[in-house]
Amino acid sequence: MTSSSRIQRRAFLGRAGGVVAGGAAMGARLAVPVATAEESAGPAATRKSVAIIPPVAAVAQPVREALAASYQIRMLDPFVRFDQSLEEWAAGRRAMGDSLRGCDAIVYAPEPAPDRDEASLDELTRGTYDLLNVAASQKVQLVVFLSTLELMADYPKEFEVDEGFMPTTDTSVRRMSLYLAEFACREFAREGKLRCITLRIGQLANASATPASAGPLSVSPGEVARAVKAAVDVGFSQPSRLANWEIFHIQSSHSQARSSTEKAILQLGWKPDQD
Repeated sequence: MTSSSRIQRRAFLGRAGGVVAGGAAMGARLAVPVATAEESAGPAATRKSVAIIPPVAAVAQPVREALAASYQIRMLDPFVRFDQSLEEWAAGRRAMGDSLRGCDAIVYAPEPAPDRDEASLDELTRGTYDLLNVAASQKVQLVVFLSTLELMADYPKEFEVDEGFMPTTDTSVRRMSLYLAEFACREFAREGKLRCITLRIGQLANASATPASAGPLSVSPGEVARAVKAAVDVGFSQPSRLANWEIFHIQSSHSQARSSTEKAILQLGWKPDQD
C-alpha cells in the first residue's frame, strides 16, 4: 500500500469523526466465491451477479435463499483483519478484486465482534472503506449495506423514528463501527463511485417468533431477506426511483415498534410479516 493511499484513508476517517486506533495492522483472508448448482442454473448471461459478504453473517443464508432464484450468488469473506501484515493485506485486496470482477452488486452485512473492541472497530471501519474501494475499481454498481436500528435507539420511546432522524451513536464498538461504515458508504455514493442502499435493520428475532411477541426493535430473518431482495431488485430495475445514497428502516410491524418503515414499503415495495 502506498503512502498516498494511507494518507487518503486517514483523511477519510478524520472526516468521519476520528482516526481508528490500530492503524498499521491490516491484512487478508482470501476471498473465494462459492455458488451452488441451482444458483448457477438458468441463463447466466441475463442474470446479474450478487456477492454476499461475509458468508457467515446471521442473515447470509436467508438472503442467499431470497436472491438465488433471480441472481448468480457469490459468497465471499472480507479481506481486512486487524493482525495482518501489509503484504497479507495487499494479497487479500488482489484476491477480492479478482472475486468481484464482473460482479454487479454486493450485500454487505458486517458483524462487529463484541469481545474484540479495538480489532473489531479497525476491521469493520477500514474493511468497509477498502472493500468499497475495490468494489468501485471493479465497477460494482450497487452496494446494499446492512446497518443497525440501534443507532436510533436513544430517542424517547414516544417518538416514531424515521430515516430523517440523525443517528445517536455512542462509543460502543458495535454502534460506532457501523455508524462509520454508513459514513463510508455515503461518501462513496456521493462521489458517484457506486450506489449504496443502507438498510438499518432491527435486532434479529428467533425465526419462530411472532410480531406480537417481538421487542421494540425486532425483525425476523425473513423480513431482512425480503428487504435485501427488494433493494437489489429496485436498485437494478428502477434506479431512477432512488438517489445514489438511500437509507431504509427495516423492522417488524407491531404495537411496540420504534421505527417507521413507511419509506421501505412505499419505495422498495417491502412488506413486514403479518400477525
